[in-house]
Amino acid sequence: EDTYLWRQFAKLGELSQVEIPGFDMENLKNSNVLYTHYKTISTFIDRARMEDPVRPGLLLSNRGIKGKFPVVMVPGVVSSGLEFWNGEPCAKKYFRQRMWGTLTMMETLLLNSTCWINHMKLSDSGLDPPGIKMRSASGFESADYLFPGYWVWGKFIENIADVGYLPKNLLMAPYDWRLPLRHLEVRDSYFLWLKTNIELQIKMNQQKSVIVSHSMGSNVILYFLHWVELIQPGWVDLNIESLVSIGGPWLGCPKVLTTFLSGEVKDTAQFGFLANYMMDNIINWKDRLDLLRSWTSLGSMLPKGGNKIWGTKDGAPDDRVLKSDSRRTFGHQISFTNVSANDGQSNKTMEEAIEWLWKVLGEERSAQLKDWYSLGVSTSPTSKKHATEDKYWTNPLESVLPNAPNMKIYCLYGIGRQTERASFYTKREAEDGWQVPVSYTHLRAHETGRNLVC
Repeated sequence: EDTYLWRQFAKLGELSQVEIPGFDMENLKNSNVLYTHYKTISTFIDRARMEDPVRPGLLLSNRGIKGKFPVVMVPGVVSSGLEFWNGEPCAKKYFRQRMWGTLTMMETLLLNSTCWINHMKLSDSGLDPPGIKMRSASGFESADYLFPGYWVWGKFIENIADVGYLPKNLLMAPYDWRLPLRHLEVRDSYFLWLKTNIELQIKMNQQKSVIVSHSMGSNVILYFLHWVELIQPGWVDLNIESLVSIGGPWLGCPKVLTTFLSGEVKDTAQFGFLANYMMDNIINWKDRLDLLRSWTSLGSMLPKGGNKIWGTKDGAPDDRVLKSDSRRTFGHQISFTNVSANDGQSNKTMEEAIEWLWKVLGEERSAQLKDWYSLGVSTSPTSKKHATEDKYWTNPLESVLPNAPNMKIYCLYGIGRQTERASFYTKREAEDGWQVPVSYTHLRAHETGRNLVC
């Protein structure tokens, strides 16, 4: 069985050609921790390799449907592979290999988690640490199958190819999803690259482009639309046929609140099983918390609109799903268990939870996030300030869409899936205080509330 497990990973990631110091196939049983991780992940990979019996693309093709407009795909948070270009000696052998995505990530995490964290963590400025260069992978492979058995865009590409799409009219636009959105242009000229490639795509196909964005990618595109209109008014209407947002968190995602507060990533859909498993089981809690807080792009998905959108202690718009417990309300965004009068904590609305977050993060990090992202509601979103200051560009409650009357917007959200809406925290008998959540709401959000979350 041990030999099978090792060969399973060798088959998927060519690990048989990788030298792992102090570890070989014959002694797999002697490494109980590694063996446990391999066995758990291998079971998942076996399940995930099962193919869907019928592809929607083939069904459309059989009906004679063909693609018309060129398509640009913009991945979500954690969905693009990140490659090593320069850094510490411990990672030199991974030049242009992915330290986020593929089995290289798994190998690095298992054998030297400190090395992996040092390269994945951003500096306090939200940019590369000194001497370290991690960059997004490129091409379709950057976000088709991020981890073994975990497809992101792979099936979309396969199905859209069934109706005639080829590299000439299909573009993947990956980016370093850790960076604050402003720094995507400052460091990588990402928005200039995206604008230039859309214009090239239009020239090659003689049709406007359709942008398909997923999760945080929808926030990136919202930022891009404002950026490009500021430097070239009218560009969006001239070049973009449609924007298709898949699960776009334009009003924020409550999950990000607990991620920043306490490093919680359990059951985060975007991570997939493999990343979730490794982040939860291999990296200790404090290192994981510091790492996640350095990924300040997540600030673009903090819940927006405060109590006006998310409810008060007296009630929330989606409380109707709480039929089994009429005493609870989603207006309590964070609830505390086992609270005594001396603990100094009480249930918090969204606005109170955000204020608590600023206190927990500290003055410097909080000031950065406030400078990069707006979370409020404006009564005059058409003002010049909201059009020119980029912190408002990812908040539809404080900025308006570009003047593009010919562009269509489609918003697609999943239904019938359990979605975290609020959180419970409890106090640990340790120095960590109130930092660690122990359980989360498992009640389903009603369908009309899906456009508030990821």
